[in-house]
Amino acid sequence: MIDLIKTLTEAWGPSGYEHHIRQIIHQEVEPYADDITIDPLGNLICRVGQGGKKVMVAAHMDEIGVMATYREKKTGYMRFANIGGLMTTTLRGNRVKFEDGTVGVIGVHANGGDKLDDFYIDVDDGSGDVIVPEGSPAGFWREMQVRGKRVIGKAMDDRIGCV
Repeated sequence: MIDLIKTLTEAWGPSGYEHHIRQIIHQEVEPYADDITIDPLGNLICRVGQGGKKVMVAAHMDEIGVMATYREKKTGYMRFANIGGLMTTTLRGNRVKFEDGTVGVIGVHANGGDKLDDFYIDVDDGSGDVIVPEGSPAGFWREMQVRGKRVIGKAMDDRIGCV
């Protein structure tokens, strides 16, 4: 079970870009479902049995994230917009992962405040060659940890109910 939770919580899937996590969940539930469909909105619908009473279990597979909006010419930093609800007081130092695997860290300019416009993502590896295209979505990146009887990770509230 811990391996499954780790797979689910570490999977990439910001709101509107759930294709990776949807594929993982599809593979996990396929042996137990009689019918699986994906609707036009990307919802994964799994049915078990036919006839009788119906029970719906609903859970969401997305997670909050960010989207690169433009690259500062002078610094190379990526500015970004939110995908979902962000609390700026918790952004500094967080790592984000873009779909292509590029990992960046969120920073704030020295004279910056707590507005989203004050923050940036540093994706540079020192070479100046790392380019994240504008419009690229990213999810927050943290490895899951088990601490005794506790499990700590991102997207727990989103993913645990999916399987």
